[in-house]
Amino acid sequence: MKEEHFTTQRTARYYTLGELNHNTKTIWIVLHGYMQSARFFIKQFKELKNDTAFIVAPEALSRAYVNGVSGKVGASWMTKEERENEIADYIFYLNTLSKHILVNAPKSCAIRLLGFSQGVSALCRWYAQSEINAQQIILWCGTFPADMPLYKGQKQWKNVHLVSASNDSYISSEKTEEQKTLLTSLGINYTEHPFEGKHEIETELLRQIASY
Repeated sequence: MKEEHFTTQRTARYYTLGELNHNTKTIWIVLHGYMQSARFFIKQFKELKNDTAFIVAPEALSRAYVNGVSGKVGASWMTKEERENEIADYIFYLNTLSKHILVNAPKSCAIRLLGFSQGVSALCRWYAQSEINAQQIILWCGTFPADMPLYKGQKQWKNVHLVSASNDSYISSEKTEEQKTLLTSLGINYTEHPFEGKHEIETELLRQIASY
Protein backbone atom coordinates (compact mmCIF):
# COMPACT_ATOMS: atom_id res chain seq x y z
CA MET A 1 0.00 0.00 0.00
CA LYS A 2 1.29 3.45 -0.96
CA GLU A 3 0.15 6.67 0.70
CA GLU A 4 -0.13 9.66 -1.62
CA HIS A 5 -1.33 13.27 -1.35
CA PHE A 6 -2.68 16.01 -3.55
CA THR A 7 -3.95 19.54 -2.89
CA THR A 8 -7.64 20.26 -3.28
CA GLN A 9 -9.89 23.29 -2.83
CA ARG A 10 -11.77 23.89 0.41
CA THR A 11 -14.52 26.36 1.28
CA ALA A 12 -13.85 27.93 4.67
CA ARG A 13 -16.30 29.66 6.98
CA TYR A 14 -15.74 32.67 9.21
CA TYR A 15 -17.89 35.02 11.26
CA THR A 16 -17.60 38.74 11.87
CA LEU A 17 -18.85 41.37 14.31
CA GLY A 18 -19.00 45.02 13.36
CA GLU A 19 -18.43 46.74 10.04
CA LEU A 20 -15.17 47.05 8.14
CA ASN A 21 -15.06 50.56 6.71
CA HIS A 22 -13.07 53.82 6.70
CA ASN A 23 -13.84 54.31 10.42
CA THR A 24 -12.28 51.00 11.46
CA LYS A 25 -9.30 51.44 13.78
CA THR A 26 -8.88 47.91 15.15
CA ILE A 27 -9.20 44.49 13.57
CA TRP A 28 -9.41 41.50 15.88
CA ILE A 29 -8.72 37.99 14.57
CA VAL A 30 -9.74 35.41 17.17
CA LEU A 31 -9.12 31.66 16.90
CA HIS A 32 -11.39 29.23 18.73
CA GLY A 33 -10.41 26.14 20.69
CA TYR A 34 -10.70 22.42 20.02
CA MET A 35 -14.16 21.26 18.85
CA GLN A 36 -15.68 24.70 19.14
CA SER A 37 -17.73 26.58 16.57
CA ALA A 38 -16.69 30.03 15.38
CA ARG A 39 -20.37 30.98 15.31
CA PHE A 40 -20.64 30.62 19.08
CA PHE A 41 -17.06 31.56 19.89
CA ILE A 42 -17.32 35.04 18.38
CA LYS A 43 -20.25 35.89 20.66
CA GLN A 44 -17.80 36.04 23.56
CA PHE A 45 -16.25 39.13 21.97
CA LYS A 46 -19.38 41.22 21.58
CA GLU A 47 -18.15 43.46 24.43
CA LEU A 48 -15.29 44.56 22.15
CA LYS A 49 -17.64 45.56 19.34
CA ASN A 50 -17.95 49.28 18.69
CA ASP A 51 -17.99 51.67 15.74
CA THR A 52 -14.24 51.35 15.19
CA ALA A 53 -13.65 47.63 15.88
CA PHE A 54 -14.06 44.75 13.44
CA ILE A 55 -13.87 41.22 14.82
CA VAL A 56 -13.17 38.13 12.71
CA ALA A 57 -13.51 34.52 13.90
CA PRO A 58 -12.24 31.98 11.36
CA GLU A 59 -13.49 28.44 11.79
CA ALA A 60 -11.06 25.53 11.59
CA LEU A 61 -11.36 23.35 8.50
CA SER A 62 -11.93 19.96 10.17
CA ARG A 63 -15.42 19.44 11.61
CA ALA A 64 -17.00 16.55 13.51
CA TYR A 65 -19.87 15.87 15.88
CA VAL A 66 -18.87 16.81 19.42
CA ASN A 67 -20.65 13.77 20.89
CA GLY A 68 -21.40 10.62 18.92
CA VAL A 69 -22.83 10.77 15.41
CA SER A 70 -25.35 13.59 15.71
CA GLY A 71 -26.04 16.87 17.46
CA LYS A 72 -23.60 19.71 18.08
CA VAL A 73 -20.76 20.13 15.59
CA GLY A 74 -17.33 21.48 16.47
CA ALA A 75 -14.14 22.18 14.54
CA SER A 76 -10.49 21.33 15.11
CA TRP A 77 -7.36 23.03 13.82
CA MET A 78 -5.41 19.79 13.70
CA THR A 79 -4.94 16.31 15.15
CA LYS A 80 -1.93 14.02 15.29
CA GLU A 81 -3.04 12.44 11.99
CA GLU A 82 -1.55 14.22 8.95
CA ARG A 83 -0.30 16.85 11.39
CA GLU A 84 2.16 18.66 9.14
CA ASN A 85 -0.26 18.88 6.23
CA GLU A 86 -3.06 20.15 8.45
CA ILE A 87 -0.76 22.84 9.85
CA ALA A 88 0.27 23.87 6.33
CA ASP A 89 -3.38 23.96 5.27
CA TYR A 90 -4.56 26.20 8.08
CA ILE A 91 -1.57 28.53 7.73
CA PHE A 92 -2.42 28.96 4.05
CA TYR A 93 -6.09 29.44 4.93
CA LEU A 94 -5.43 32.08 7.59
CA ASN A 95 -2.91 33.90 5.40
CA THR A 96 -5.41 34.01 2.54
CA LEU A 97 -8.26 35.13 4.80
CA SER A 98 -6.23 37.86 6.50
CA LYS A 99 -5.16 39.26 3.13
CA HIS A 100 -8.78 39.17 1.95
CA ILE A 101 -9.81 41.23 4.98
CA LEU A 102 -6.89 43.63 5.20
CA VAL A 103 -7.03 44.66 1.56
CA ASN A 104 -10.29 46.47 2.42
CA ALA A 105 -9.07 47.91 5.72
CA PRO A 106 -7.58 51.35 6.41
CA LYS A 107 -3.79 51.14 6.34
CA SER A 108 -3.59 52.56 9.86
CA CYS A 109 -5.65 49.75 11.43
CA ALA A 110 -4.23 48.07 14.51
CA ILE A 111 -4.27 44.27 14.31
CA ARG A 112 -4.96 42.35 17.49
CA LEU A 113 -4.81 38.56 17.66
CA LEU A 114 -6.27 36.17 20.22
CA GLY A 115 -6.01 32.41 20.39
CA PHE A 116 -7.97 30.31 22.86
CA SER A 117 -7.03 26.76 23.88
CA GLN A 118 -6.00 24.88 20.71
CA GLY A 119 -6.31 28.18 18.90
CA VAL A 120 -3.19 29.42 20.73
CA SER A 121 -0.84 27.03 18.95
CA ALA A 122 -2.67 27.57 15.65
CA LEU A 123 -2.34 31.34 16.03
CA CYS A 124 1.37 31.17 16.88
CA ARG A 125 2.25 28.91 13.96
CA TRP A 126 0.25 31.05 11.55
CA TYR A 127 1.55 34.39 12.85
CA ALA A 128 5.16 33.22 12.68
CA GLN A 129 4.73 32.60 8.95
CA SER A 130 2.36 35.45 8.12
CA GLU A 131 3.06 38.82 6.53
CA ILE A 132 1.31 40.84 9.23
CA ASN A 133 2.69 42.48 12.35
CA ALA A 134 0.20 42.52 15.18
CA GLN A 135 -0.06 45.29 17.75
CA GLN A 136 -1.29 42.80 20.37
CA ILE A 137 -1.17 39.02 20.78
CA ILE A 138 -3.24 37.28 23.46
CA LEU A 139 -2.50 33.63 24.30
CA TRP A 140 -5.49 32.48 26.35
CA CYS A 141 -5.42 29.11 28.14
CA GLY A 142 -3.31 27.42 25.51
CA THR A 143 0.23 26.37 24.69
CA PHE A 144 2.94 28.05 22.64
CA PRO A 145 4.14 25.34 20.20
CA ALA A 146 7.34 23.59 21.17
CA ASP A 147 8.63 23.85 17.59
CA MET A 148 8.38 27.65 17.57
CA PRO A 149 12.16 28.09 18.12
CA LEU A 150 12.41 27.33 14.40
CA TYR A 151 11.00 30.80 13.78
CA LYS A 152 13.02 32.68 16.38
CA GLY A 153 13.94 36.19 15.29
CA GLN A 154 11.78 36.17 12.17
CA LYS A 155 8.75 38.02 13.57
CA GLN A 156 7.90 40.88 15.88
CA TRP A 157 6.22 39.48 18.98
CA LYS A 158 5.17 42.59 20.87
CA ASN A 159 2.48 43.36 23.44
CA VAL A 160 2.09 39.64 24.17
CA HIS A 161 -0.31 38.59 26.93
CA LEU A 162 -0.31 35.15 28.55
CA VAL A 163 -3.61 34.29 30.23
CA SER A 164 -3.98 31.32 32.59
CA ALA A 165 -6.89 30.03 34.69
CA SER A 166 -6.60 28.73 38.24
CA ASN A 167 -8.98 25.81 37.61
CA ASP A 168 -8.04 24.92 34.06
CA SER A 169 -8.78 21.25 33.42
CA TYR A 170 -6.52 21.20 30.34
CA ILE A 171 -3.56 23.46 31.14
CA SER A 172 -1.86 22.71 34.46
CA SER A 173 0.10 25.24 36.48
CA GLU A 174 3.24 23.27 35.57
CA LYS A 175 2.42 23.64 31.88
CA THR A 176 1.91 27.38 32.36
CA GLU A 177 5.36 27.65 33.96
CA GLU A 178 6.82 25.78 30.99
CA GLN A 179 5.17 28.27 28.65
CA LYS A 180 6.68 31.18 30.54
CA THR A 181 10.12 29.60 30.38
CA LEU A 182 9.76 28.97 26.65
CA LEU A 183 8.65 32.53 25.89
CA THR A 184 11.54 33.91 27.91
CA SER A 185 14.04 31.66 26.13
CA LEU A 186 12.75 32.97 22.80
CA GLY A 187 13.24 36.55 23.92
CA ILE A 188 9.51 37.24 23.84
CA ASN A 189 8.42 39.74 26.48
CA TYR A 190 4.93 39.14 27.83
CA THR A 191 2.46 40.29 30.45
CA GLU A 192 0.99 37.53 32.59
CA HIS A 193 -2.71 37.47 33.51
CA PRO A 194 -3.62 34.65 35.92
CA PHE A 195 -7.29 34.63 36.88
CA GLU A 196 -9.59 32.68 39.16
CA GLY A 197 -11.70 30.58 36.86
CA LYS A 198 -11.97 27.72 34.39
CA HIS A 199 -10.86 27.00 30.83
CA GLU A 200 -12.90 29.80 29.27
CA ILE A 201 -12.88 33.41 28.10
CA GLU A 202 -13.48 35.76 31.03
CA THR A 203 -15.19 38.88 29.68
CA GLU A 204 -14.02 41.45 32.20
CA LEU A 205 -10.39 40.34 31.94
CA LEU A 206 -10.66 40.42 28.15
CA ARG A 207 -11.83 44.03 28.32
CA GLN A 208 -8.90 44.92 30.56
CA ILE A 209 -6.32 43.32 28.28
CA ALA A 210 -7.88 44.95 25.22
CA SER A 211 -7.11 48.34 26.76
CA TYR A 212 -3.33 47.73 26.64
